Amino acid sequence: LHGFRQCTDSALACGACCLFDRPSGDGPAPMETEAQPPAAPRMEKKLRAKKSALVVSSASVAGWTAAQLNEYFEKEGQMAVADKLQEDTNEAKNALESYIYDLRSKLYESLGQYVQEADREALSSQLSAMEDWLYGDGEDETKSVYVAKLAELKAKGDPIRARAAEDDTRPGAIEQLRRIAEQYISLADSTLPAHAHLEAADRDALRKEAGSALEWLNEKVALQAQLHKYDEPLLTTADITKKRDVVERVCKPIASKPPPKKEEAKAEQPAAAAAAAPAEGAAEPAADGGNAAAAA
Repeated sequence: LHGFRQCTDSALACGACCLFDRPSGDGPAPMETEAQPPAAPRMEKKLRAKKSALVVSSASVAGWTAAQLNEYFEKEGQMAVADKLQEDTNEAKNALESYIYDLRSKLYESLGQYVQEADREALSSQLSAMEDWLYGDGEDETKSVYVAKLAELKAKGDPIRARAAEDDTRPGAIEQLRRIAEQYISLADSTLPAHAHLEAADRDALRKEAGSALEWLNEKVALQAQLHKYDEPLLTTADITKKRDVVERVCKPIASKPPPKKEEAKAEQPAAAAAAAPAEGAAEPAADGGNAAAAA
């Protein structure tokens, strides 16, 4: 006989449930319990959010009044203007310093032949005196003073630079104008089929404008050749460019005139034949009249 034990678990509803001990090879048999009923579902509370307007008012910023803020804004603007003025003053001073160094180094080198000896020595002395002033009494001057000093030097230095620049660009401008004018003259004298449509008036206009430009150029070049490099140029690159533009404006439309289309050429041939027919017809009666006179 197997014994039994009374269940003393108060959580069991039966209160007198007994479980038989079942023999086991290793130990006591597991206890069997009755099936529990499913737990009721748990209800969750839903939270509701309510929005309301938040009104924020401020009487001042960081404890400053409106009058104080306006005062600080004004001071900030004044400091910005002062900084800008100081920056512009430094730039004007640096521009003056750079001009002194650059012009003095070139007076006896690349610009030497474009200024006379006496003028070069005087300008060199002026540049040295300006440099001494810049590092002495002019160390902390205003912007307007530096600008005035630079203008004083440029009044003497820039004409020298301009003569050198003209001497450098003038030959190329002369060659360009000469080549363009000669091309238009060659076009006016051309007998090629591609240019056969050009009328005599067009060819005369090309010769006149291009020939006039060449005549003007040769005269100016001869006069310029008589001057020294340190003299003010008589023939400038701007003058040559202006003359070239005039030639192009007159000659280019003529040179680019297209030949007549084939349909237009065919229409012109019957018109020419019709114009010649009355002249031939008028000659025949005259010939007949002559024969009649001879017969009489």
